[in-house]
Amino acid sequence: TVMNASTGETEAPMQRWVPTRPTAAALRSYPGVYVGDDVEITLYVSVTGEDVLVAGRGLPSTRLEPTPVPDHFMIPDYDVVFHRDADGGLTHLTLETTRVKGIRFTPALGR
Repeated sequence: TVMNASTGETEAPMQRWVPTRPTAAALRSYPGVYVGDDVEITLYVSVTGEDVLVAGRGLPSTRLEPTPVPDHFMIPDYDVVFHRDADGGLTHLTLETTRVKGIRFTPALGR
């Protein structure tokens, strides 16, 4: 632990943040149309090279920034998390903000 000199409180040491690049299999599973379960929003996910992009009404095509956690990405103001079943199949994605968690989007039929 590290002591903050200005407050006298102890803090956990900082750790280096290293993003995880999605595997080829993961990249193949992301593209598609995702429909909001509880919100009237449709998201369009695409892949260009190794970049995962998301777009929707009012959201221009935006690159998802990988995080150290597989299937977890960030865009300004949101975390984007792809969820999988026990067999590794993609089931849905969620958007998370500091105030709202678990905004769920399910793949449209025929993705």
